[in-house]
Amino acid sequence: AKIGKTEKADELNCGACGYNTCREKAWAVANGYAHIDMCVPYMRERAESMSFEIIQNSPNGIILLDKEFKIQEINRKAKELWGITDPKVEGGNAFDYINPTEFILASNENKNVYGKKIYIDKTDKYAELTIVLLHNQDVLFGVVKDITEQMRSEEKLNSVKYKTLETTDEVIKKQ
Repeated sequence: AKIGKTEKADELNCGACGYNTCREKAWAVANGYAHIDMCVPYMRERAESMSFEIIQNSPNGIILLDKEFKIQEINRKAKELWGITDPKVEGGNAFDYINPTEFILASNENKNVYGKKIYIDKTDKYAELTIVLLHNQDVLFGVVKDITEQMRSEEKLNSVKYKTLETTDEVIKKQ
């Protein structure tokens, strides 16, 4: 029951643990001859579940596009950054939701992209985009980091510097 096998239908009897049946393994665990984590299907399901939770709760946006630029996976942060409200975006065409220019260039040039600064019109946000081509899976893996605050601070600093230069220039002209 601790590994999700509460009914006869849950028993795979795959033998990956070294026992012929799930019941034999359960007996071995109960009697101290085997460890509960020896069930390969259970451990795989647990790892996949944990990976899903990590992706969904990442502070950065994560998106996976296939070679036809269809969205395979996208997390909440990426939806937020790109202003996507459609709950069924997976399987949809990236062109309908985001500006995929950088993904197209990465795919056409067969090159990864690291730290490309982009502006997202729809949400008025700045982001740093990294795209990694995962050739074995035929997907483009994108990570989008929100850098809006950093960019706004830089804009303010540049504005102050420009105003200071203007003032200095006027003082020099008067002198």
